[in-house]
Amino acid sequence: MLKIKNLQFGYNQPLIQTTFNFSANKPIFISIIGKNGSGKTTLLKTIAGLVKPLYGKILLSNKDLDKISIQQRANLISFVFANLPEFIPLTVNEIINLNPYNKHLDIKTAIELTNLHSLLHKNYTTLSHGQKQRVMIARAIAQNTKILLLDEPENHLDFSQSIKIFNALRTLTKQKIIIISSHNLHNILSFSDLIWLITQEKILSFTPKQLISSDILSKHFQLPPNLIENLKLI
Repeated sequence: MLKIKNLQFGYNQPLIQTTFNFSANKPIFISIIGKNGSGKTTLLKTIAGLVKPLYGKILLSNKDLDKISIQQRANLISFVFANLPEFIPLTVNEIINLNPYNKHLDIKTAIELTNLHSLLHKNYTTLSHGQKQRVMIARAIAQNTKILLLDEPENHLDFSQSIKIFNALRTLTKQKIIIISSHNLHNILSFSDLIWLITQEKILSFTPKQLISSDILSKHFQLPPNLIENLKLI
């Protein structure tokens, strides 16, 4: 379903020194972590085809991402940006249904998982940032793709809504590859199957258990020992 082959990514120069390889043929929940500016968003945009690889290839269902149309991409990948649009003169329901490229939308699942029933007829522009975040996540879920990419999806959500969204995403991993970037270590360790840590040299890959049992978090992020001990309780 998704193959990353000898990838180096960035804009003018590579953000990692060595190439990155990954392959997934079944649903999985992957979280990307790293310091600010390490390239989490750029990696997501590269996988989505919004930024061209500096080296290597992204393959979706054995098709080179650079060689498929925008319509084909829209039926394979959905993306939620960290920066929310502020003004859209449409109702929540209209936004979730607005998708010119996808013929098989899953509106019902999108609304249920993001709990938007009471907001469907409200104008998007009048919503809070957290509500807008849920609308954009719902729109991506409705797109009904096999790959769902989200850049810091819990940015504007309170703790309760953040947990609910991660639970919803976890539900979707029965049928999708989900890759998110996040700073929320609690949710990352609780819900991920795999965690990618972007360093200047390379992308390291861990299961949550491997990551928390190593010293990489304290070394890379300079986290205090008591915080690491608390994370081990998750």
